[in-house]
Amino acid sequence: MPAHCRHHLVFVVAVALATAGCEDQGAPVEPVPASEGGTASTLDGRYRVELRPAQAKVPLGTIHEWIAQVSREDGGAVEGVTITFDGGMPSHDHGFTTAPRVVTDAAPGRFRVQGVRFHMSGAWELRVDVRDATGSDRAVFQVEVAP
Repeated sequence: MPAHCRHHLVFVVAVALATAGCEDQGAPVEPVPASEGGTASTLDGRYRVELRPAQAKVPLGTIHEWIAQVSREDGGAVEGVTITFDGGMPSHDHGFTTAPRVVTDAAPGRFRVQGVRFHMSGAWELRVDVRDATGSDRAVFQVEVAP
């Protein structure tokens, strides 16, 4: 084999080995406008979480509330679950400047998240952890906060 072919082969093998462990993560998830909120299944598929802002417009720099509605993945009502709420801007490597607090609402599986403040516009990740007697599962939302 000529020397220039051997160098090419070594390069191809090196690239193949370097990428062998990489999984196709698919296209990046585009954030939806924060004012729309959304619905997501938890990572283990146990629950479905609907997350919506309590008001029509999500204010930048102002403390506001969100509503989380948790149901079983098949849409059935849940009982005995609690949630925690967290989030941040992954591209900036920071979280909230506030400490959002979850309050149980009157309806089963319904929660109010108080004390949310987006101090910057841009792409935010919101995380809702759902806990029951058997463990915890997480729903993740990608939202875009307008300036």
